[in-house]
Amino acid sequence: MLRALDRVCGLLGRALDWFLVLGGGGLTVVVMANVVARYVFNISLAWVNEMGEFVLLWLTFLGGARAIQLGAHLAITELVDAAGPGARRILGWIADASAAAVLLGFLVWGTTLSHQMMNQTLSVTYIPMGLAYASMPVGAALGLLFIARRVLLGPEPAA
Repeated sequence: MLRALDRVCGLLGRALDWFLVLGGGGLTVVVMANVVARYVFNISLAWVNEMGEFVLLWLTFLGGARAIQLGAHLAITELVDAAGPGARRILGWIADASAAAVLLGFLVWGTTLSHQMMNQTLSVTYIPMGLAYASMPVGAALGLLFIARRVLLGPEPAA
């Protein structure tokens, strides 16, 4: 079971890397295309703003989950660095439990918000707003999975 969890988390990490690179690159291209269209051709691609906000939400929450997996979130480590090995382990558990509590809140609140907003659509693309807000519970669920993996198996091996 733990080997399967490790394998699933590894696959999800690689999939997130691809999504983040392609999503960020795609977002850059369409925003630049809109800038060129606006200032060179005097037209605006109205859908770019909506898609940009939509994609940026997903990049933010999925990128946060990937940062959790890699242990790459910003941290102030003076206390941990000064502690002995036993205290470091306890502080790590406290940090993971705190992060899990916040992520659990994001999961619950984000799921509720996403369901509530499914009937509202974006004005140009008609994408349900609930799909944009779904980035929060999806990112939180992935973050919780990655924390569970770290608690059960230790830190991710360096890639």
